[in-house]
Amino acid sequence: MRTFKMVVTKTLQIKNDDTGAWEGVSLTTNENNLGEYLYTKTTPIVLGAAPLGFVPAAPPAPGAMAVLEGLMIYPDPGPSEDYDDLPPDPDPVINSLTVNKDYKFTVTATLKEWNGSSWVNAFKNNGTTVNQTIVKNFRTGSPVLVVVGAPMVGY
Repeated sequence: MRTFKMVVTKTLQIKNDDTGAWEGVSLTTNENNLGEYLYTKTTPIVLGAAPLGFVPAAPPAPGAMAVLEGLMIYPDPGPSEDYDDLPPDPDPVINSLTVNKDYKFTVTATLKEWNGSSWVNAFKNNGTTVNQTIVKNFRTGSPVLVVVGAPMVGY
């Protein structure tokens, strides 16, 4: 019996308009209940800045329950065919990609095999590793209208 796992690496890069070079962008990964992944640009953390009046909460003692002020708890609705009492939809995910910029998203999947003590690259019969890389380029901003058959002006 053999044991395998897939390791996925992903990178997001933004094109520097001045130099033409691709620069790395930090990613945040979210997974929904269907197993779909959403990758968003990580917003920078500002150190040393806290809202006025902010006091960090102390964790409750072991075995004690924490009661958070302003926390709304939804009661079990029980069997019903009326869905009017559901909690509100969560806020949409807001991405912080820069408008009118070129991006490159690269995903590489590599198959690993357990050799009894560690995970190593799995190999095909021809001796090459089992992996696949997909690269998608995209641009943010308003879509550009392209008319098929029209001459390209200004390019």
